[in-house]
Amino acid sequence: MALDQDVRRLGQIDLLGALEPEALGLVAFSSRKQRLRAGDRLYEAGETLDAAIVVLSGEIELSGGEGLPPRRVGAEATLGELALFAPVAAPTDARAATDAVVMRVAREVMARVMEEFPETAEATRDRLARQLARFAGEARRVEAS
Repeated sequence: MALDQDVRRLGQIDLLGALEPEALGLVAFSSRKQRLRAGDRLYEAGETLDAAIVVLSGEIELSGGEGLPPRRVGAEATLGELALFAPVAAPTDARAATDAVVMRVAREVMARVMEEFPETAEATRDRLARQLARFAGEARRVEAS
């Protein structure tokens, strides 16, 4: 896949959407793509994530979450976005349901982007705050039911 296609896909991710094209190019260029065969393990529940995972093609099955049924995510899904900023424990197991290609966007890459493009750091922080607020609201609704 060409770099410009990767940049376009990364720009569609809510958390990265505030980044300017040059910053997205740095993310795309500096991130590692991984090909998976159906059944390959991506990560296990409880494992500390050091990168966000962007699904470029294929499907990933998420299972083992507390009280959650297994589900599949496909192209353009992002897993572990908060790992871009801090170590987080994976809430589920993740395995390739089909042959897939994923991009690992490491925390170090995001830190470099924030240093080299400080004007986008504030917009990214605002997006992260909105995402955390949405997550907290969903968690409260689940607890109430």
